[in-house]
Amino acid sequence: MFPPAALQRVRVIQAALSVGFTLEELSAIFARRARGDVPCRDVRRLAAEKLDRLDDELLQLTKARDGLAQVLRDWDGRLRSTESGKPARLLESLAERVPQNVRRNVVSIPRRKEAK
Repeated sequence: MFPPAALQRVRVIQAALSVGFTLEELSAIFARRARGDVPCRDVRRLAAEKLDRLDDELLQLTKARDGLAQVLRDWDGRLRSTESGKPARLLESLAERVPQNVRRNVVSIPRRKEAK
């Protein structure tokens, strides 16, 4: 039903989406190609920016994972030393982990206004 070029275009789009390109970006790239432009360097730049963002996200996730692993180790110790049936105050212990300078700088977050 569809020409082979359409199937190839779908495959390219699926592959590009799988590595983080958006439909909007792909639309702009294909439009440039249709006008006779050669957007290869821009495509490469976009991919590099996506990699940089992923690296940043991985760093943040690794820090969050390490922090949570430490919390769990701390909680395991608290639970071992807490008498059965007595509160170990696990959630409260989280506040003890926050550095003093962060506690001083905490600001209240305004509530979102309800839609009318």
